[in-house]
Amino acid sequence: MKTLKCLSVLLAFIGLFFIGCSEKSSPVASSTDFAVSSPSGSISLEKVTPTAFTGSESAIDFTVGKYVGHGNRLVGKDVWFKSLWTSSLQLLDGAVVYYTFNASFNAMGEGPMNGKFTMAVGGGTLEGTVIGKMFLASDGTELQGTFNYVGIGKGGSIDGMKLTCSELYHEALDYTYAYGDLNGYIK
Repeated sequence: MKTLKCLSVLLAFIGLFFIGCSEKSSPVASSTDFAVSSPSGSISLEKVTPTAFTGSESAIDFTVGKYVGHGNRLVGKDVWFKSLWTSSLQLLDGAVVYYTFNASFNAMGEGPMNGKFTMAVGGGTLEGTVIGKMFLASDGTELQGTFNYVGIGKGGSIDGMKLTCSELYHEALDYTYAYGDLNGYIK
């Protein structure tokens, strides 16, 4: 008898599930029934294809920031750097990039660096982080650095776009030049 009661309750729930719980049951929702808002007014669910780019970076301005010696290390905080990007991608070509970073260097100028960057492009702002390290070139003629960028667009035509980039940076030992070779993509 107990089994019969459980079976009848189960069948009642299944029946309610199929016909709905009220007199005005609604049909199953379709993907067009939900409102999605975005700055442009529409959203595409298509897969975003990354756009690759190459380029270069050249230093425009540099502010020393705060450096403090710790043993054989020189620790820099809030160092400010400004550069110009030249790129195969029109969106990034001619962009002025502002950096604020922290670093810890040995006597040769080698060590880790990390910070933030921002650039105004496409009617919005591309902001993100950059992390890497400086080291003496194998031939000893310059300092080099390897850096990785990750950023996201805010506003304008770049809203929500993601930038990923790597850089091989070159700097003269006497600071007479500073430039980088960029390789990345944006999607």
